[in-house]
Amino acid sequence: MSSDTSIAERNRLSLPTEMPNVIVREYTPDDIEEVMQLALKNRDPLTNGRIQPAGITDFAERTAENIQPDGTYGLGVWLDNKLVGGINAGMDSKTELEISYYTDSDHARQGIAKAAVGAVVDWASHQGYDVIAHVTRDNVSSTQLLKKIGFAFSKFDYEQCDQVYRYDAKPTNSTK
Repeated sequence: MSSDTSIAERNRLSLPTEMPNVIVREYTPDDIEEVMQLALKNRDPLTNGRIQPAGITDFAERTAENIQPDGTYGLGVWLDNKLVGGINAGMDSKTELEISYYTDSDHARQGIAKAAVGAVVDWASHQGYDVIAHVTRDNVSSTQLLKKIGFAFSKFDYEQCDQVYRYDAKPTNSTK
């Protein structure tokens, strides 16, 4: 139980966003039920149908306790104290942070993801991390969102069939 206590008692990351009623914060074990409901509701877009309803409970518990098997930790996106999305962030290397994100289908296209991802990217770049995001080729909305925040196409990941975008903390005036 001491590890549970240390998880619950440690200082958790909480980030304000450009939208005053939206915050991004690390999940706590108290968030399991909300994470589970949101994941069940958005299962197909979130996992491309790979996680069946029975696996959602395990997913929600690992997400809320920030103990993902791959070392990723979870951040919830709250709108007026209601969980409406999530951001996973994991170290791809010692200096590179890889993010993935989603917004509840009822709250899509309202600027919430842009505000939340922007806050995480801003925090990570100020911590000295390079930030990357993988996007499937057919996810036009996500590609547009990343470009608005300051990401640029970096490469195509043939192994995962994803496009990789990298945040440019110091945009140049180049016309390349």
